[in-house]
Amino acid sequence: MYKIQQIFLAYITGFLIFVSMIGIANAETRIDQGSLSHDHETWTEAGSPYIIEQTLEIGAEQYLFIGPGVTVIANPNEDGDSDINVHGSLSMSGKDDSRIRFSGSGSINIFGGTTTISNTDLVNTGGLNIFRSYAQISSSTIMGIDNAMRIKSGVVRILNSEISGNKTGIIVEKPQERVFQVRNTDEQYGVGGIGNALDDTVILAQDTSFYPSSDVQISNSVITNNTSSSIENYDFSTVTALDNWWGSASGPAQQGENMIVGDVAYSPWLKNWGKSSECCSSILFIPGLKGTRLYRDQTVLGISSTNKLWEPNRNADVAKLYLDQNGQSLDPKIYAGEAIDKVFGLYSIYGNFLDFMDDMKEGGIISEWQSFGYDWRLPIDDIVLEKVKSSTGTKSLIESISTMASSSKTGKVTIVAHSNGGLIMKYLINQLATKGMDAIVDKTISVAVPYLGTPSAIGSIIHGDGQSILSGLILKKNTARTMAVNMPSAYSLLPSREYFKKVFSPTIVFASTTISSVDFGTDIEDKDTYEEQSDFVVNAGKKISKSNQKNTSLPISGNSILMAAADIIQGILTPYSLPSTISKWAIVGWNKQTEKGLVYSDKVDCVATNCRNTLAHVATTTLMGDGTVVSPSAAYDAGTTISMDLQSTGDVEDTSISHANILESSTTQAVISEIIKGDKTDDSDILDRLDDMTGVSIGEPDYSKQPSFIVLSTHSPVDLHVYDEKGRHTGIVDLPAELDFEDSAFEAAFEENIPGSTFTDIGGTDDDPEYQVYLPDSGGQRYSIGLNGTGVGTFTFKIERVRNGSFVDAVVYKDLPVTPLTIASTTIVTAVSEESLPAPLASSSVALAVDIDGNGSIDLSATEKTDIDQATYLQLLRKTISSMKLNDNKVKNLLKRIDRLESIMKQGKSNRLIRMISKFEKKIGNINHRKMSSNDKNKIIELIGLYIARFE
Repeated sequence: MYKIQQIFLAYITGFLIFVSMIGIANAETRIDQGSLSHDHETWTEAGSPYIIEQTLEIGAEQYLFIGPGVTVIANPNEDGDSDINVHGSLSMSGKDDSRIRFSGSGSINIFGGTTTISNTDLVNTGGLNIFRSYAQISSSTIMGIDNAMRIKSGVVRILNSEISGNKTGIIVEKPQERVFQVRNTDEQYGVGGIGNALDDTVILAQDTSFYPSSDVQISNSVITNNTSSSIENYDFSTVTALDNWWGSASGPAQQGENMIVGDVAYSPWLKNWGKSSECCSSILFIPGLKGTRLYRDQTVLGISSTNKLWEPNRNADVAKLYLDQNGQSLDPKIYAGEAIDKVFGLYSIYGNFLDFMDDMKEGGIISEWQSFGYDWRLPIDDIVLEKVKSSTGTKSLIESISTMASSSKTGKVTIVAHSNGGLIMKYLINQLATKGMDAIVDKTISVAVPYLGTPSAIGSIIHGDGQSILSGLILKKNTARTMAVNMPSAYSLLPSREYFKKVFSPTIVFASTTISSVDFGTDIEDKDTYEEQSDFVVNAGKKISKSNQKNTSLPISGNSILMAAADIIQGILTPYSLPSTISKWAIVGWNKQTEKGLVYSDKVDCVATNCRNTLAHVATTTLMGDGTVVSPSAAYDAGTTISMDLQSTGDVEDTSISHANILESSTTQAVISEIIKGDKTDDSDILDRLDDMTGVSIGEPDYSKQPSFIVLSTHSPVDLHVYDEKGRHTGIVDLPAELDFEDSAFEAAFEENIPGSTFTDIGGTDDDPEYQVYLPDSGGQRYSIGLNGTGVGTFTFKIERVRNGSFVDAVVYKDLPVTPLTIASTTIVTAVSEESLPAPLASSSVALAVDIDGNGSIDLSATEKTDIDQATYLQLLRKTISSMKLNDNKVKNLLKRIDRLESIMKQGKSNRLIRMISKFEKKIGNINHRKMSSNDKNKIIELIGLYIARFE
């Protein structure tokens, strides 16, 4: 996917690396003994890398010196750990241009010994643990670790170092209550060391069993982006942390990310942190599709006001955003505002990222940054070439970047672009080049940009699929589809001509050559070329009657005018490579379920005994994407690729990361920070630091590897909920109160708090949604599954296992009874590892326990073979009605109707009960019926009455 010259350069670079690795491989030293071979031992670059295969003990009288340029990798063998335990002395002394690197799963544990560390990078290790010991750390970095440093009764000095990108930076533990302190003036209490480092220092006499308080001092260092906390002090003494940079000119955080806990003296602190006056270029941020607020000023009864149309809170807002067949806004008074920070003040979209950019400015790293909000409905060329309407008039993207460059420290601007913003960025630079102005661009950082398009755009246009926008709020499908079908920007996101040469195909598949529910004519064949895909999208609904236009399970016809215009834009963008004077970087997310195509098939819908075929579609997925954009598209000709394993980074940050919120990730922000501050003439140091971050790798993901996963899917009136062993939830949640009203634009909300999980609503309709949840299948994780009834009828629940991209195992609970009171539950245990063979789902999954009336007792323990006959179902409905204890005529009449149906059944005059597919108009939440109001109970009785009427 790179140009010929890039491929040649990559080949030469790879060859040189290969040659250099031959020497390294020949020189490696394996440390597989439990102690040093000599009392005084030196590790040099000539013997590097040193691979520690089991825990290495440095005795009380022993001394290990690790010299410049040495790499130490702590990788245990099958017998256990690979720590370094220091009872004597350890010195790690690198140089500015020849640093020491320590990585791997092992820890450095100092027990009553002495350690000095300088010009050393400790990354993705087990951390540094200092117990009743002395340690001095200077000009070093500690990053990518759960608990970077743990101190108990230690004397620690940290100077000119960086403790960043960890979960917790420094933890100072509480000592035992009785303290016995001495000064280092008597050889009897000396603890060894180098020179007189411990002279006149408070230390612990080695022959006592009681520990003193710690003495910790940190200065002129960087302590940032530690996701849980920067310093936690539980000791009686104060941690002295003066003159440090905390990531903000306002000093350390008191709560949230990178916060301090306990007694820490931190004032004064550094107000800025930069490498030189030449660093760094000002930043222009271009948000993604739907990432900018849209407004309209209006006057009602003589009172002027501003109506925020996006983010919307009602269908009427979205209707005002509709466009005509030429892609022009029906309302010319709509204008663009700012990038969305938090939706309704609750769900963060770009909020943390915007704060991160503010911190870089306040810290003096950059002189300025701007976010360029735009009307994301419009064509890419209009946004670049035309004046964008704003609250203050109009603004020009080209003029904005030119003005920023004139005041930048470097005279240049670095562009950070997310999603659709990357296409705008590329077209912008193309236009700057025609004006001879491209030299004002320093670097480009593409984040999850669909340079070749992405298949998820297909279903969005013709079905309204995947509208899980704004951190999990699901926009009503029909409303979203009506807006998207005439929206030029949506067509620019469709898989382009180059996509079919470089990525996956086909994008549209038919499960059968005969789809009886819809007359596709001779068009029933897989679409594996751009022309075939385009023809299908444009003509998809040509035979769909107008009376079915609101049925989003049926595809509507796309806009041929906008399709042709998007093809022209892609014809400009795809072959265009940015000038070599611009440093190009791409952040590409993967290991998140991402749509790679649609599959159409027939399904059977039945109401009572009347059955008919209807059209169904599901998404085929790949883990080589970020949830929206497939990885090869995001990496295409975008420069140096930095791949982020979204499951791994999500595990570290204890959240779910996907396309929509990838810029909110502290890992993403750390990567961007390194790129912005790095020397673009020499990327090697940047790449080394990035490669050491958890979940981050250099280059595109390995497309031959497909991690295993579990797929849960539901059909009919139930909400799906999943909890992991830590209580984290993925599934439907209540809408915010301000959105839960009749004309709300949103159908529901969901969350994806289980790291690596994905929730989708592809397929189904607004009235009959179908949900799927994807879960990682490794680690021996136990998932608890809950299904809450939302209507009356039957439901189907499927559990599937996928390995190496293929379905290998499944369990299906079919046609089980449900009412708005029903609660069903089961558990799933995943495989221990990717390599292990898991137990079959049928034997490892607990039977589905169904409590149909919500009274806490199990009415049905269902397996794959459970078959509910009509008589049993009617008895369960009778039980539900009786449990609500409503003494009115509606209840008595309903029970009599059930009696009549049972009588008819006994006479053999009624067909077997067939599953009910439609979801009823009013959604009744699953609430404890003992606490329900009479009104709520009556609504459920009415639903049951409507259901029974279908069989009378």
